[in-house]
Amino acid sequence: LLAVVFMVSLVFSLYRSRSTSSRCLSSTASYVYTCEVVHELRKTFKKFRGSLRLVRDHIDLYKEENIFFRDEGRRVSDVRDATSIIEVLDDLYDHHDAQLYKSTFNTFRNFLLARRAQMASDQLKDKDVLKLIGERLSAKCDKIDSWPLDIQSFEDLSPSVKRVYKRGLKAYLQAKDSGKTEEFHEWRKRVKSLCYERYLLN
Repeated sequence: LLAVVFMVSLVFSLYRSRSTSSRCLSSTASYVYTCEVVHELRKTFKKFRGSLRLVRDHIDLYKEENIFFRDEGRRVSDVRDATSIIEVLDDLYDHHDAQLYKSTFNTFRNFLLARRAQMASDQLKDKDVLKLIGERLSAKCDKIDSWPLDIQSFEDLSPSVKRVYKRGLKAYLQAKDSGKTEEFHEWRKRVKSLCYERYLLN
């Protein structure tokens, strides 16, 4: 039963990813909408990779599939990173709005918006990146049913949960000791991995 539930979850995630990439291929889709879709697409890829980690001890092609979805996510990472910078700038203003003029960041924000719009045009529209992702996901959907999984109980999955938790704890301690931004980023990634596993198990 666990194997069936897991396969259904994987297939659903795959179809959602494919649907998400298809939604902004329309010529009428704005670049802002496209950037929002890219965000959802990357989140779905991360959840899928979290699901794979949960059964990595039971699937021989874990490394191959993990690399596949990692690389697909990287195809749109520049656009998402550009959006993240804008969001951080907006959060910064909201946090200090009482001490800033409304136009304080306007010039810089407009520059960032123009930069993101160019990225969305160059990488997503002109190069048909989302179309390529959709095609590759469609091919993956046709293969997933043949993945060999033999999961009988939670005991089969607990080693993976413990491994992810242990890595998260290690990353937390390293971030706490060093105070470095990259260490906190690594810890955040580990926390997300654990959250995705918990989501699937619930």
